[in-house]
Amino acid sequence: MRSPPPRGQNRERNNRSDRNDRNDRKGPDRGAAKFEKGRKPFRKDHKSKSAHFDVARKPAPKPSKVYESPLRARPSPALQASPKPIQAAQPAERPAGRPSNAAASEVWLYGYHAVAAALANQERRILRLLVTSEALDRLRADASVPQPALGRAHTVGRSDIDKVVGEQAVHQGIAMLTRSIEHHLEDVLAIAEARETCCVVMLDQVSDPHNVGAIIRSAAAFDASAVITLDRRAAAETGAMAKSASGALDRIAFVQITNLARAIEVLKEHNFWVVGLEADGEKTVSAIDLKGRVAFVLGTEGEGLRRLVRESCDEIARLPINAAAESLNVSNAAAVALYERRRQIETK
Repeated sequence: MRSPPPRGQNRERNNRSDRNDRNDRKGPDRGAAKFEKGRKPFRKDHKSKSAHFDVARKPAPKPSKVYESPLRARPSPALQASPKPIQAAQPAERPAGRPSNAAASEVWLYGYHAVAAALANQERRILRLLVTSEALDRLRADASVPQPALGRAHTVGRSDIDKVVGEQAVHQGIAMLTRSIEHHLEDVLAIAEARETCCVVMLDQVSDPHNVGAIIRSAAAFDASAVITLDRRAAAETGAMAKSASGALDRIAFVQITNLARAIEVLKEHNFWVVGLEADGEKTVSAIDLKGRVAFVLGTEGEGLRRLVRESCDEIARLPINAAAESLNVSNAAAVALYERRRQIETK
């Protein structure tokens, strides 16, 4: 007869059996699971179709080049991010020459011809129209003015108009609050494609609004398509400029850009011959063929063209003025160059 086991041995054996039963119910051994978790997965040969095989990806195709206009920055559709919550618009900094009581995008136009041309321009939005009774009668008799637009007119006294445009402004009893029309270099290129000949005037830091307005008037008179200027350190669209332009501001494109030298390169890519006007030019303006697509570039009377702008021009020309005169006013110089181009076209 076998002797019984020592005291306590049956209890230890029973406890070990209970633990094994519990482990069987829980699943695989924890140690084995820990080993499997720490082991790297097996990779088959690169020729295999295993799901672990890292397929060499082809580089993503580069996006097509987006045309970057040298104009004031605009959101390009290719660069727009996901829609953001609409926020209240913040007023931009007021450019020099704008009335202090108008927002940056608004301008008071005054003077009969400036306002009459603005009323005839469908792109202009009439925010306020102030007229004296005499000016209203004159507008009603003008066939070029759309008569329905006069329904927005408010008959006031001259002193009321003085308060919004200034007592020194020669407003002729008429003033209109409107928003500036934004023209872009693409608009000029579209005009050039639709015409046999095309001419634009580019201004390098010309800041006097009266000079710019006179240049716009001459450009419209001699069949130019646009006046291009800088959006900084240059004259902005103001009532004084529109008055000096005498209605021409609403007949041709007035384009403001950020970089004149880059805009010149864009025009040259579209077959414009770019002529800078300086007193030390090798040729006179009449010795250059101006009958095709031409861009005249003018600077201030004192400094002239900046170095990079001058180097971007195809040619530097001068006006045949008397040696006793150092230079002409920039608006007069532009008028002479524009006339010479028109003369060549008509006598070809």
